[in-house]
Amino acid sequence: MKNSLDSKMIYRVLAIIQEKGIEKEDGWHYGGLIASSDPEGYNVSIRDNHVTLALGFHQSYQMDYKSGLEAEDFIDKLTQIYREKFVAQDKASS
Repeated sequence: MKNSLDSKMIYRVLAIIQEKGIEKEDGWHYGGLIASSDPEGYNVSIRDNHVTLALGFHQSYQMDYKSGLEAEDFIDKLTQIYREKFVAQDKASS
């Protein structure tokens, strides 16, 4: 599985989920994902029903999943959310 994630993208997706999502007791819900962070934003978690991605203070992350297909589907969700804002924004400014 090709890993196309970086910490900058993860933080941007978190911001989009917080901006567009619905805040519930367990985090912000948007696009099939649930995002949460500590008050300072140093520890971030984004998850769905099968995968949990945790990004720590030193911008290293860990993904927990049972199958590669679940991980790929999760990455696709992250990428779609990222692209809906940042790729469209880049095209508009060109």
